[in-house]
Amino acid sequence: MEKLFKIKVDCANCALKMEAAARKTPGVQEAEVSFMALKMRLVFKDNADPAAVIAEVRQNCQKAVPDSDIIL
Repeated sequence: MEKLFKIKVDCANCALKMEAAARKTPGVQEAEVSFMALKMRLVFKDNADPAAVIAEVRQNCQKAVPDSDIIL
């Protein structure tokens, strides 16, 4: 399953940090962040619960970039 989310991030380097944090999250098959569009595309693994995974992605991104957010 694939979902697109709006994000809040201040710079391109921070967007890359968010992308890296999302990719390391269990249940995420693919993650791509576009700083220009302020969007994050996530592809979830087949057996993953998207709601639980996005909650963990959000936490991991905020650890990597404290002033970032994923708008649900």
